[in-house]
Order: sequence, then C-alpha cells, then structure tokens
Amino acid sequence: MVLESRYGPQYKESYNLDTIILRENRFWAKFKSVHSPMGHKGFKTNKPFSYAYNNYSDIACVMGASEGMQRFTSTNMYSRMDFKCKGTFKLVANSTGYKDLDTLNGAVENCQSIKIVICDKNGLIHIMPVHTIELYKGNESFGVDTDFESVPSVMYDFDQFVMLGKKLNDYLKNKPSGETAGTDYMVNSPFSMVSFLLDDGVIYKRETCDGEIRNTFVECEFYEVYCEL
Repeated sequence: MVLESRYGPQYKESYNLDTIILRENRFWAKFKSVHSPMGHKGFKTNKPFSYAYNNYSDIACVMGASEGMQRFTSTNMYSRMDFKCKGTFKLVANSTGYKDLDTLNGAVENCQSIKIVICDKNGLIHIMPVHTIELYKGNESFGVDTDFESVPSVMYDFDQFVMLGKKLNDYLKNKPSGETAGTDYMVNSPFSMVSFLLDDGVIYKRETCDGEIRNTFVECEFYEVYCEL
C-alpha cells in the first residue's frame, strides 16, 4: 500500500499489508505487529503496534493485541491511499486435492514467500502469509502454519465502519485544515486470533479457551496455497 500525506511535511510511505480479511469486495488489510508505539500520545506501552486499512470506508485501525488496544481514526490525513498487489504467485495446492509438490519444494529450497487463502462456509476469506511449512519425505504430504496474528473482533463487523467513517467526516467538515479525528484508545477490547493450520488437507483455526490456545476445526468452502515465483 502507498500513502501520501495531506497535511504538514509532504511525504509518501508504503506498508506491506500481508494479512487480509475479505468478504465479497470489501477487505481489511494489516501489516505485522512491528510498529513502534512512539508518537502515540495518550497511550503508554513498550509493546509493538500494527495498523490496518480497508478499501470501503475512510477509517484506519491502530491496534495492540497484547493490551487489547484498538483505536479507529479518520484517513483524511492522507491525500492518496493506493492498494497495490506485488509479486507473481503460482497455485501449488488446493482443497480439491491438487498438489504441485515440485514447485512447492523449490519454493522451500529457495526460501520464497508462500501464502494460503482460506474461505469458510460463510464466505469469509482470510489471506495469510505462511510462517512455517513442513514437507514430509516419502508420502507427498505437507503441513502449513500461518503467521500468528490477531485483530480487534469488531473489525469483522464491516458495516459499522461505513457509518463511523461518515460520522468522522461530518465532524471534520467545519474543523480547521489539518485536524484529524478518531476514537479514544480502547484497552481490554475483544481480539480474534487470525492464525491457521493446514494439516493433511484439514484447516484448523487457533482460538483461546480458558487461557489456552487450541486448534478448532474450520469448515471450509475451499483453501488454496500459493508460492512466489
């Protein structure tokens, strides 16, 4: 994603938004939890933050999973927000039983990026980077473990951010140029884990139960595994 500032010093920046939550033609996309908390006045922590952006409302999300922190802000601070796809990827496996183990083996040997697309029975799609892949010798099978991520649970309620974006835009109409708007920092907010496991053709999602992380079976419409070429 490429962003350009609207106010103050003119600059452009880019983020690699590699975790995507997609429903029909609307999505949220976030980068890894690596952003420094420096500069976030009103919230003190020594833990990294993450940002998420979407393609359907004028709202961005600042999040800190370790504290259950979430804050939603207007994107009026940017004059340009362009989502861009990069890289060339090839399908190497899917839920129909298709496997291209030669390409997959080459990707592992060359340390190339691997992604998985998971669509559940309700049409909700997650696109995740693969953190670990294990190719098992002799039996032509493999296992996939995605990046360990989490997002505010409220992000799955897509519709409310259209309303929040309009509300913040209305607030800013009569404000001086350069002013921004957003919610307060909210802590101890519910977060949902975005972490999956593919094991012998079955998808599991990691969830917390009584303080422990467990693998929960996911009934999928389909899944697809892609390797960077």
